Amino acid sequence: MPHDDYAIRLIRTLGHSGKPVFLSEYGIGSQVDAIRVTKRFQQAGASPKLEDAALYRAMADAYTTDWNRFGMNQLYAFPEDMLEESQRLNAERRIRGFDWIRANPRLCGYNLTGTVDQVMAGEGLWTTWRELKPGMMDALTDGWAPLRWCLIVNRTHVYRGRPFLFELHLANEGVLAPGIYPVKIRLSGPEGVVWERSFDWEMTDAGAEAFALPVWQEEMVVHGAPGAYQFTAAMERGGSPAGGKLALTLSEEVAPLTDPVVVSLWGVDRKAEDWLRSRNVDCRSYDPGATDIPDIVLVGDPGDDPSWERHWERLFSFVRKGTRVAFLEPLGLFGADGTSSKLPFEHKGKAVRYANTLYHKEDVAKPHAFFDGMPTGGIMSWDYYDQIIPEYVLEDMEQPDETVVASFAVGYPCPGGYFGGIVLGDYRLGEGRIIVNALKITDNIDKNPAADRLLLNMARSL
Repeated sequence: MPHDDYAIRLIRTLGHSGKPVFLSEYGIGSQVDAIRVTKRFQQAGASPKLEDAALYRAMADAYTTDWNRFGMNQLYAFPEDMLEESQRLNAERRIRGFDWIRANPRLCGYNLTGTVDQVMAGEGLWTTWRELKPGMMDALTDGWAPLRWCLIVNRTHVYRGRPFLFELHLANEGVLAPGIYPVKIRLSGPEGVVWERSFDWEMTDAGAEAFALPVWQEEMVVHGAPGAYQFTAAMERGGSPAGGKLALTLSEEVAPLTDPVVVSLWGVDRKAEDWLRSRNVDCRSYDPGATDIPDIVLVGDPGDDPSWERHWERLFSFVRKGTRVAFLEPLGLFGADGTSSKLPFEHKGKAVRYANTLYHKEDVAKPHAFFDGMPTGGIMSWDYYDQIIPEYVLEDMEQPDETVVASFAVGYPCPGGYFGGIVLGDYRLGEGRIIVNALKITDNIDKNPAADRLLLNMARSL
């Protein structure tokens, strides 16, 4: 999570080469609100020695400790508010899953994971106290409706003026009879309705036997104002499908800098370099053996040659004299095994990969110059940030001077049921700075507007 193109294509094409397929397990979980669960045990008068109660309490304590340590108190009134937001987002994310699943006519059944937060993990529609998570009943009513629109785009965050693919499908479990139905689709944004299609759609006798049918597909280019948009589909007569809404973010192309910035690049791929140059960033090759002190160094993956220890020592000696260094790839700093940290600190840390699947973390971002013009101040939106969401978490680190983004997983299948760590941290070293980072920036340059803006923000604000 969030799904890449491969995962979405897999869900949408299951069964297309043979017999219909029963999708036996699929789901999107949330964080466990271990703080509320612990209080419910207390409210019920349960013994604190009860095994489940003790484990939830340990999760809550570990999460709260990290929350305070990373300085996240400015974002939510209480630490448990982030966990509640994760559960609310879970309902929205499940609706997206229903769109992909119900649009596949070769899926003859779907077993949803899961009913309850069993084994102290956050996979359920209900909490362990059998409380429905926020918005979940609405999501299930929408998702399981016998007659339902399924709206799909290949990207939920796109540039204005660039093409993207929009699809509309109708899931029909024997509800709609053969006939001709007037359909209207609209795209609305900051300036109102910016795109509309009206047409008559025919349901044939054969189509009435299908689980789902394609209704409309178009490659679109939208030139409207940047901001939040929503696709809406309506059947104007003869039927009333559920669903029919999909959010989309339209962004302006990242403009070149008015005043050029000089940066040195070490191990940064050519695509990212060319993109930076096109935005008025003066890119120069970083020479590990040079004696001149650079102002800014952006480091990708320069390699993991053991003989380069002196190069890393020289780089950090430059930092002490005023150089600002930002690491764009976690494995460029921590090595291919994630443990070969180059950091000049006592607690050097490691990059740990956690599977972001049914059980996943939430990445929480503070307002910061790196995120100028982007939504922050809480959980990073999967729809907006998409494949930037990191696979790695930086653990056992020296405490940053400022933690900009941190990860939290409460109710994750790992020892103790919890992990937390740094995603983007800002360290002061002498007169300079070191930015450690696990966000997937360079892989998404010129693909995701958020990656482009983040990279340029880092280059100009270091």
